[in-house]
Amino acid sequence: MWRVLGLILMLVSISAFGAVAEKPATPVSLLTSGPIEREVLITKYPQFKSSYEQWEPDAADVAAMQALQGKAVKVILGLWCSDSHREVPRFIKLLKRSGVTLLSLEMVTVDRQKNDPKGVAKQYEVKYVPTIIVLEGDRELGRFVESPKGESMAQELAAIASNN
Repeated sequence: MWRVLGLILMLVSISAFGAVAEKPATPVSLLTSGPIEREVLITKYPQFKSSYEQWEPDAADVAAMQALQGKAVKVILGLWCSDSHREVPRFIKLLKRSGVTLLSLEMVTVDRQKNDPKGVAKQYEVKYVPTIIVLEGDRELGRFVESPKGESMAQELAAIASNN
């Protein structure tokens, strides 16, 4: 009798632990590396969406973004990366609020080894994400990596774009 009760108790415990340990799966279509559109990033990925909605830039940062006018920008990010969750939505909101027109904007997601299908991260020797690369033609003017080193991302990008 005790053996039967013990066996039942053990089975109930195992199934209870299994139910607690399960997390809702992220749809396979959201686990990717390669090109991504900014609208997709801030609507389909909860971490990026909440960062975008919660952060508000100040007027000085919005104005500083004008330095990027006519430049090409490449953004290499990780969907799994907390720095990308924080900084990339800020960059997107700064672009929107400033109304700046870039020559081009290419956003590329990478896996944890910094690989993407087209080899963009490898081409630009990206070691950390996010990396925002500012280009004039084919010439790299500079890059913002992971988080601001000084005042803000906008100020850092403006300094990069202005020092050509």
